[in-house]
Amino acid sequence: MKKQARRLVALLIVSLACLPRIVEIDQDDRTGLILVWPWSSGFVEFVNSVTGGRVLISFKPVWKFSHFRAYTDDSTENYYTSGTYEWNGLLGTESESELRYCSIQGIRFKLGSFEQEVINGCLRARIVWPPF
Repeated sequence: MKKQARRLVALLIVSLACLPRIVEIDQDDRTGLILVWPWSSGFVEFVNSVTGGRVLISFKPVWKFSHFRAYTDDSTENYYTSGTYEWNGLLGTESESELRYCSIQGIRFKLGSFEQEVINGCLRARIVWPPF
């Protein structure tokens, strides 16, 4: 009986892990919901207004937004880190249920098949399901 209970719990965990994520997207005065799989990928892309360097930060919606990785030129990375730490090493450990980006120059946000450009405004993405 204990063996069956453990199998049932394991099956439940695997099933929950495969469920789609419900993500709420807020952009200034508009709000909507999208469905994405935990293995979907996403990114935010923008130009750093100080260095002029293009920055792309990728992520996945596993349980929370995680598996972050930044792609940019050396001078822009140095702008963020002051050369004191390895940026992707730190980003890779982050886990957030909400992402918020604002830009005057513009940002491009993509998650699964959803893609949005924002100029002179803000965008927020929040995983609302699963709630943990």
